Amino acid sequence: MHSYSLSILIVDDEKDILILYKEIAKRIGCDAVCFTNPNSALEHYQMFPDKYPLIITDWRMPSMTGIEFAKKIRKLNSIVKIYLITAFDSSGIQRQQDCNEAKFDNILEKPMDLLKLQKLIEHDLSVSAK
Repeated sequence: MHSYSLSILIVDDEKDILILYKEIAKRIGCDAVCFTNPNSALEHYQMFPDKYPLIITDWRMPSMTGIEFAKKIRKLNSIVKIYLITAFDSSGIQRQQDCNEAKFDNILEKPMDLLKLQKLIEHDLSVSAK
């Protein structure tokens, strides 16, 4: 049983993607708590708002967009790092007013370079830990 010092909250309606992101977190020594439903993730986060220095969310999900989810998180925690992952052109997303309100630290397009994602996570978590 591993004892992780840092945890990442990951929200994506595709279970295969969650498994992939969880594996990346594990490789860098982090725990990943995963949800396929953003409403459940939000409820969980409200109980543990200081547990996660980083949140990764998909943009298109059935019950709530990643932008809506991030805006709700921002009301609870203005400094947590949040990545938005999308299969769509990120420049169009970045121009949306809601996106500015969500204050994403990174917006990444699928398919993405997983090594790049790992390095971004490592960098942001090392900055958060200081």
